[in-house]
Amino acid sequence: MILVARILSLLLLAGTLFAQDAPQPPEPPPNNEAVLENDVTVEPTEEVETADTKTTRRDRNRRRHTTHGTPPVFGQNIIIRTNEVRDELVLIGGSVDVQGEVRRAIVAVGGNVKVSGRVGGEIVVVGGKVDISGEVDGDTVIAMGRADIASTAKMQRDLVMVGGPFNVSPDAEIGGENVLVPFGDVLPHIEWAKRYLVRGPLMGRWLTFEIGWPWVIAGTFLAVYLGLLLAFPAAARAVFNALEERPVTSIFAGLLTLILFAPLVFLLIISVAGILVVPFLKIALLLALLFGKVGVLCFLGRGLARTSGAAKLQVPFLAFVIGAIILTLSYAIPFFGIFAWAMATVFGLGGAIVALSGSFKREEGKVPLAPVYVSTLRPTGGATAGSTGTAPAASQPIPGATVNPSGGATAALPGFGPSISEMNPRDALLLARAGFWKRFLAALLDQILLIVAVIVLPVIGPVLYLPMAVLYFAGMWAWRGTTVGSLVLGLKVVRTDGSPMTFAVALVRSVLSIFSLLVVGLGFIWAAWDREKQSWHDKIAGTVVVKMPAGFALI
Repeated sequence: MILVARILSLLLLAGTLFAQDAPQPPEPPPNNEAVLENDVTVEPTEEVETADTKTTRRDRNRRRHTTHGTPPVFGQNIIIRTNEVRDELVLIGGSVDVQGEVRRAIVAVGGNVKVSGRVGGEIVVVGGKVDISGEVDGDTVIAMGRADIASTAKMQRDLVMVGGPFNVSPDAEIGGENVLVPFGDVLPHIEWAKRYLVRGPLMGRWLTFEIGWPWVIAGTFLAVYLGLLLAFPAAARAVFNALEERPVTSIFAGLLTLILFAPLVFLLIISVAGILVVPFLKIALLLALLFGKVGVLCFLGRGLARTSGAAKLQVPFLAFVIGAIILTLSYAIPFFGIFAWAMATVFGLGGAIVALSGSFKREEGKVPLAPVYVSTLRPTGGATAGSTGTAPAASQPIPGATVNPSGGATAALPGFGPSISEMNPRDALLLARAGFWKRFLAALLDQILLIVAVIVLPVIGPVLYLPMAVLYFAGMWAWRGTTVGSLVLGLKVVRTDGSPMTFAVALVRSVLSIFSLLVVGLGFIWAAWDREKQSWHDKIAGTVVVKMPAGFALI
């Protein structure tokens, strides 16, 4: 632990060097003042300006040169000669040869350090090579690299080496601890990564024209995107249409999805039962990212085509090619490429989410309505279905009657029903069926509620989560035919034969829902294409989920 703490503390030194100011060097005394040298006062004498005197003065000024607040150096090879002094040095890639003096620290990431002069502070090297034959007053830490410590090296403090190989002369002077953690010759195997790191991400871009293999990876992704466009043109068209019609909404939807995804996965994992759902969520996120990037490429190409007035280029395939060229080249722009990639990813993900939500609405609009029957509830306010003041039997359909999908049978028959909560089960069958996605969101809300209960009430614990969930759903369905999550979305479970929901039926439905989940969730997904929107446990228990009109209450 002490070793790890020492390494981390020295690695943090790189960050502090950006903010530190170097101490001001002492001002040279004027020529007409006395100078104290070796405790002897030497009176100033007049100098004759000769060529030798001017050369001596230039050398003295060069030795006194100090660089304050040195910025990091990217990919350069630096030589500090014997008559030069630097205050500090932060090196990203490249190399430094210290023949003179560095008064404070040297930090190198992916760079090589050679010291034949003197370093007054620490040396921290990550992923590089270190050659020391001079003096180092501070600690020396070498991580994921190699080192050669000559016999003439004088190191006043600790030497920590992680990686290898390391050649340390037994005659080298090491004033502190010598800690060696070897695990093979690592540096040759990461040289390619070091070069890419310096030329690419550290320069704020994913692609660089100096290295070829990242372009191969980018081309592979473009081939995948093109395959998705050709295989699923309708899905790609839905995404870039969403980006064109609702760009601001797409950006916020993408940001919100990325922010909430990790907490949602965490809640599902600690619920134990929700672990089975996590792989599906990850696959859904991956597909949304892929189709989102396809939509962004088409969006860029179509935008350029509209600006230039070339209508033919707005064809999805040609727009994709144009967008691919624009976005890929933007990845190679220094200090902009990574930002462009991040914005395209968020924008595309949001477009996929917006397009998916639009498909939810279209899917809900295709939910079939049940046959329309006359309500069995007594009329109110003197309204009658006929001259006798009694309603026809519930089993008799009304010729030519229609139902408002948002209001159900009570909307088609004004004057019936003092309270929606008192609706007869047969009347509830008249309502439109709830689609898959509304049911999924309702179940998700219920799961979050149960997880919060487990967290707040430690007595329950994860072990009792599954029995508690089964009893919660069974009890709520038997009591009011709905749960808290279903109530938020206006959903209710009713029997297909019009009989009241009993606890036995609700318990069977609750237990069988576990089976629908275990078969890779296929039992739940079945409701997406079933004509009556029934899942497997709905079919076995003889139930359907309907959309209740406004005014439905739990109490």
